[in-house]
Amino acid sequence: MLENRIKGAQLAKRASYAYLICAIILIISGFALVGYDKLIFGGIFYAVMFVVIYFISTKFGKSKHGWILLASCAIITVIVTHGMLSIAFAILLLVCANDMRKELDN
Repeated sequence: MLENRIKGAQLAKRASYAYLICAIILIISGFALVGYDKLIFGGIFYAVMFVVIYFISTKFGKSKHGWILLASCAIITVIVTHGMLSIAFAILLLVCANDMRKELDN
């Protein structure tokens, strides 16, 4: 079932698009609900993480230290934004990092 899934840097690149979608939704809802600055700051954080993860997946996809950078992004996501969405993104990034590590070991 999971043999044909995308792995490593490609999965991280697609995960970065999920960060972008979440950032857009949070920023729009933050502006729609007056007084919810936390949503806007969360959206800005997810937008910055989109740029960082996309850069790591494209530039450091074949580097032996790229998976360490993705794992640290997962930890930063959980520390900065406390919630179920951040835990889901962190697990997704850890899966990407593990796949990148396995691909580089072979």
